[in-house]
Amino acid sequence: MPQCPLSYGFLSVFRQWLSEVSAAAFPDGGLRQIAPDKRKPGYFENSCGWCDAIEIIPWIIWKRMGILETAEENYLTMKNWILFNLDRAK
Repeated sequence: MPQCPLSYGFLSVFRQWLSEVSAAAFPDGGLRQIAPDKRKPGYFENSCGWCDAIEIIPWIIWKRMGILETAEENYLTMKNWILFNLDRAK
């Protein structure tokens, strides 16, 4: 994403995708590997990598463009994902 031209329409794509990730979140704070996804949860759900995008993309948008709304829109999902991982680490 560091090379991605956020000013060329990608911002709306990322914001829409992050809203899909948030909508597909599990009640315990875990995240789906693919969003939107109509499949049954699989083995790779809640894994680091794609799921970490819920935190990383809003942060990069804020740092690169000064737009905080993306983080605000996804704050609850970001918080729940972090708490989910802290609980799993115990």
